[in-house]
Amino acid sequence: MPKILLIAILLSLAGLLGSVEFTLDGEARTRAVMYYADASAEAGSHIDSKLWLGTNLSVNPDLKLRLNLQLGDVVWGATTGTQAGGAISAGIPISAYELYVDYRIRALGSNIRIGQQYWADHRSLMLDDSFSGVTFSTDDVLGMQSTLGWIKQVEGDRYLAGDDISSFLLSLQDKAWGVQAFYTVNEADSSNASQDIVTALPFLAWDLAPLNIDLTGILQYSSSPTSSDLDHGAAARISAKFEPVEIGLDALYYANEAPALNYSLSQYYLNKLYIFGIGQHFDGWVGWDPVNWYWGQSSAQDMYLAAVGYTKVALAKSLDLYAAGGLIHKTGWEANGGLEWNLDNFQLAAYGAYGQHDGHTQASYLIGTTLKAWFY
Repeated sequence: MPKILLIAILLSLAGLLGSVEFTLDGEARTRAVMYYADASAEAGSHIDSKLWLGTNLSVNPDLKLRLNLQLGDVVWGATTGTQAGGAISAGIPISAYELYVDYRIRALGSNIRIGQQYWADHRSLMLDDSFSGVTFSTDDVLGMQSTLGWIKQVEGDRYLAGDDISSFLLSLQDKAWGVQAFYTVNEADSSNASQDIVTALPFLAWDLAPLNIDLTGILQYSSSPTSSDLDHGAAARISAKFEPVEIGLDALYYANEAPALNYSLSQYYLNKLYIFGIGQHFDGWVGWDPVNWYWGQSSAQDMYLAAVGYTKVALAKSLDLYAAGGLIHKTGWEANGGLEWNLDNFQLAAYGAYGQHDGHTQASYLIGTTLKAWFY
């Protein structure tokens, strides 16, 4: 009898797996960089690697599951620190950045997604990250796509109320315009108990080929039992493409009267800089020493203005030359450039950056290569 039962269970599992559709996607990245960080007055270099591996399971047309693992993000030879695991006989760390169930509610034209998931606002000004929570997306609300979400950022003591951080998001967007808003309740900071933050990001996006214009407004109100702050700003990106040349300008302004009250879920504003920002091939960290200027950090000025001009030229079918230069008010300047070799599911980039921080006598530099390979 036990053998018959075991066979029945195995046959049931085989039948279930036979009805489930599997697809895989992933991206591998290895980069080698040399740098000098003016903030720490130290030169360094390292090679690091990581692999994202995603698994998609379709149980039926309406029920889907996704698991996205990150394997590595280790420095070759490192035995200590946050990027350890690249040494001899060292294990590669594995992290899950997506782990959710997605269910299609056909009667409402909507999807509900529960678990660890990824979401980004229009310009990555407030959120561009994975998080644990629930989102409810609808195909058509007054002709617009909508998303409602609850984000559990920090779970404090599970047996103690009032020490968590939670955010709620609302997104309404069409092809040419939209608005995204966040409401955050921060009860985790004992020095600023029950801080409430409301952020609104209305935007306009016009595709007037060969011209592209993208304008985003920033309005953030923060309050606590002892203080309040209302800040505003704007981000603009204008680009034009005349084969084989693309040119553009990216600007960000933010009035930052009380830096300690500013708030961003994930400070990941993409501005095409490497030393003073987050670029495509290097994320703005010089070793483990950040020199980022993104808005929301506690060291930000009471007002700042940044402008970055950039260009890309197609030298051949698979070879591009790119360059960018930026000036950040009361912070510094940077110039960078490089080459990209693009093939099917493969990219090799070589790049360099040089920048001067206003608060340091010596400049920073970065020289690196990044290799990416992906499949979908």
